[in-house]
Amino acid sequence: MSYDLTPDLQKKLLSTETILWSDRPAPLSYLITGIPVLSIGLCWGVSTVTTLLQIRQHEAPSLPAPFVFVYLLPFWLSLANTLRILLVLRRVSYALTNQRFLIQTGFWGTQFQSISLTEIESLRVASNPVEKFFDLGSIELLQRTPQANVEPERLRGIRSPAAVHRHLEKSLPRLVSPQSSDTPGSPAPKPLPQTSP
Repeated sequence: MSYDLTPDLQKKLLSTETILWSDRPAPLSYLITGIPVLSIGLCWGVSTVTTLLQIRQHEAPSLPAPFVFVYLLPFWLSLANTLRILLVLRRVSYALTNQRFLIQTGFWGTQFQSISLTEIESLRVASNPVEKFFDLGSIELLQRTPQANVEPERLRGIRSPAAVHRHLEKSLPRLVSPQSSDTPGSPAPKPLPQTSP
């Protein structure tokens, strides 16, 4: 079975690790987070352009180009935020092995986070109304010793999150129990089916 891992994440795997599940986030789930900022920026840009056209129709003196550029700053920032989301999306990848969860993210560079399965207490699905409509969501990794005022790590943009949650929950008790696949005679955990892109 082939897994959609980025080359950087593939290099982080240990020789003793077996990939049980991997996925990359659905682009729509990430783009949704930028819609409010982009909407405000577009409204600001349309309003500014409309005002400039009205000034030109009344043959009033034109505003200096630097002033217009600065005045359109909310519009430029909304476009920059959308570009940032797209750049981050290219780097995000998730994987579950027989030892840990691996999360790859990053904007300017690539960042990795490793969470041992022995640290995971349970998993939880979180979806906003828009994500539910498109059958998307996040899977939260609830740790046994959570830190105060720190939100749990999330696997964002998961397709069919309820189905993936059931698969992962079934694997966690086997993987963190004393009778693991490293114990002679114990059955090895079966790889989980990969979600379709």
